[in-house]
Amino acid sequence: LAGETQVLIKDRARDFAKINKFFVDRERPIGFIEDLEGIAKKTKNRTAIDFVEAQSKGKSLFFKLTIEGSEYSTRKYLKLLELMPYKVKVESLTFQKITTGETPISFRQPQGLEISVSRRLIVLIQVDTL
Repeated sequence: LAGETQVLIKDRARDFAKINKFFVDRERPIGFIEDLEGIAKKTKNRTAIDFVEAQSKGKSLFFKLTIEGSEYSTRKYLKLLELMPYKVKVESLTFQKITTGETPISFRQPQGLEISVSRRLIVLIQVDTL
């Protein structure tokens, strides 16, 4: 009986550890921010991450993400954001097409013409903390 109880306690401890990873550490959100930056690097996007202090009250933190890249890469970033192992809630989303020289991404057309096209994704997210 004592051995079964020890196994149950270890299993529960592992379960609680998994649950805790679902939340962001309010005092040290650096791991979460690094994960956001890692997604940008993986999807070949530029990113700016701003902490929204005015809205970050109680058990929630808010971040404004600005992601710039191609249409495909910004959509891929959004998909990976949804799949993160955190409780992330998208509060607002703006998807913009940029054709000015502000942050171009160049690609070659079959005819050999270079066209600068860029997309900007602005996302306000809420994450729960412990």
